[in-house]
Amino acid sequence: MNKETVLYFGGFELPDKNAAAQRVVSISKSLRDIGYKVVLYGLNKEISSPHAVERKSNIIGIDMKEWGYPRSVREWFFRLSSCKKEIEIIKKTPMLKAVICYNYPAVALWRLNKFCVTNNIYLIADVTEWYPPSKKKFPLNIVKDVDTYLRMKYVQTRLQKIICISKYLYDYYKDKVPNCILIPGTIDKEEGKWGSIPEYVPNIAPTLGYAGNPGVKCEKERIDLLITAVCDLNEKGYFCQLKLAGFDQALFEIEYPYIANNVFYRKCIHYLGKLSHKECLHLISSVDYSVIIREDTRMTRAGFPTKLSESFACGTPVITTPSSNIADFVIDGKNGMVTKDFSYEALVQTIKRAITVNKNEMKDMCRFVQENNTLDYKKYTDTIANFIRLA
Repeated sequence: MNKETVLYFGGFELPDKNAAAQRVVSISKSLRDIGYKVVLYGLNKEISSPHAVERKSNIIGIDMKEWGYPRSVREWFFRLSSCKKEIEIIKKTPMLKAVICYNYPAVALWRLNKFCVTNNIYLIADVTEWYPPSKKKFPLNIVKDVDTYLRMKYVQTRLQKIICISKYLYDYYKDKVPNCILIPGTIDKEEGKWGSIPEYVPNIAPTLGYAGNPGVKCEKERIDLLITAVCDLNEKGYFCQLKLAGFDQALFEIEYPYIANNVFYRKCIHYLGKLSHKECLHLISSVDYSVIIREDTRMTRAGFPTKLSESFACGTPVITTPSSNIADFVIDGKNGMVTKDFSYEALVQTIKRAITVNKNEMKDMCRFVQENNTLDYKKYTDTIANFIRLA
């Protein structure tokens, strides 16, 4: 029996090389479970061919294809302004149900929407970011900022359907777009990589873990504050360890020499370098708490950390600031701890509270996380089903 098809276009790197890929694969699994065939078209930095290349997919019901990542100014201009390749694929797809575009460039999305409206095709935007002002050199910064403004304020408000990753984005679009749903970052707990996660054993010294890229000046995640807090707590006699992966220790120490000179820095801060995605998951599963330290900005309110769903899947409680709508999923003292605000003092107090619970309480929290994963993709399949069937 032939199935209706959903096409999914975006800058994700398949199958799980970035958070974008994990996002679209989770939503695609819901679409597959509902009964649709899903075809993903992502980007690959190792491909130079202008044509879509088939990627071997180990997910039944989901096809994966990739285009080469733009390399020249001309290719970038084409990606930002053209949707010819997408239209060619749409025209060749039988039994097309809908087209989903993930954080798509404004001009390309506007043109694609114009084509879809003319041909009675449902176009859906999957929105997960509201980018801050670009730090690129002129004129690239202007191009990036204009694209963000047009996409968020103008083009996406003209669509009929939007999937939002956060409550902030949902609240922004719900009165502007006829059909809008909120789907946070989710995971598939039955996926093979989670089966190899080792069973939790409390660490001798309470241990925190972070895996990711916080940015050169920690503009994405305030790892500088986290490291300082751990050093300060150790200095006061509250001994704990912090394991870090995904960014360069030397660059951090150049940027923050005053932190690197702290007497406890070499004793309690451990850098593991850049790890594979699987190794990062093993790291998070081995610590007592994972940590998400984000400031309260429009970018963090609009986004939703993949690290949260991954930590839950690893069975690891989370210490987090209340950015985005994280607090909707973290029950303080049950599956993690949330700082009362974004101040350094609140961060120190929350970490202190977390590392002073006894071993049995730590085990209870881990058990609660394992048994109550609120970010499994299956919990949102019915919402997606009702949303897509209206198309």
